[in-house]
Amino acid sequence: EGPDVEVDILRGSFRAQAGVVTVDKVDCGNPDDVDVPISLSYKELLGSGPCQPQWYCTHWWGEPVLGFISCVTEQAKHRGLGEKTGYWICGYALRQHSTDDEMGLCEVVESPFYRAMNLATGILLVIDQKATVFTRIWCDFELFVNLTRNNALLDIVTVPTKKNARQRARLLTGSRLPYESLSAQRKRERHFPLELFMAAMRVELQNGEVSREGDKEKILKFLWGDSRGNGQLEKANRRLRSLFAKAAWPEALRCGIVEDFDRCNPGTISLPVALRADEQRTQLSLTLAGMENANAAAVRCLAAGFPHSLEQLQLSFECCPNINDQAVIELADGLPQN
Repeated sequence: EGPDVEVDILRGSFRAQAGVVTVDKVDCGNPDDVDVPISLSYKELLGSGPCQPQWYCTHWWGEPVLGFISCVTEQAKHRGLGEKTGYWICGYALRQHSTDDEMGLCEVVESPFYRAMNLATGILLVIDQKATVFTRIWCDFELFVNLTRNNALLDIVTVPTKKNARQRARLLTGSRLPYESLSAQRKRERHFPLELFMAAMRVELQNGEVSREGDKEKILKFLWGDSRGNGQLEKANRRLRSLFAKAAWPEALRCGIVEDFDRCNPGTISLPVALRADEQRTQLSLTLAGMENANAAAVRCLAAGFPHSLEQLQLSFECCPNINDQAVIELADGLPQN
């Protein structure tokens, strides 16, 4: 045994269970104690008072910070949120030098993520250009919690790129915003990248990956529930695909790919199938206003996507020159019989 050695970490961090500490190629043994006297989150640096999270941000930490900020700003602008609106962002809310202490070995329902989501009105899902967010199990866990919570909102935002040039952020919402018409919603959502729709409609929430050993086992236990027969996980998967199918519908109709959405992989994605599979959907609002492609065949295809659980339906065919009596008949024939 030698003298005690004190090591100050100026940058980065390590865990108390990290193993042998080596300084200047000298073995100093295992640390007896790790003290972080000034470990603070970014939020704590800004203010010590508690903040009520109105929106919970689900995202992958690989996107540019300025792009992430533009996504949050875009949502705040369209929803009319003030400067004091609280957003819960993991990297800023948690103490990054002591995440093990904050997370520990707790179950996911005891995690700060779960507690914050249950306080928030909804989730703001920030999708990067490669849709990496869907491949991370913690992000999938957050989506599952949102999709299985009653009345929880889900907003989706991204910053598209075109010819290596970034554009302004684009926002999708599950329904119209307050005081927004169906046509205004369609105009707002029409530039959302089709490739992200395709990625979202292939998501299986249980297939995400994880960087912390042991996290996936805990999360999968939560996703599957006490019994794999409860169906909540599959309902969440179907709900997610349905949300993206509905949002993609007008642009898919314009491109002629409603029934075969992925041209590179024919026969793998059908918007009517995805929409109809969502047995939790009770409302559907959609505008195809001004579209020449909206005809009897298009209406028949849309009606084939009505889920049996549907109770309220709002469709707009304003200025659609090819909507005729036959289209109305197709619509009536497709309404749920119950």
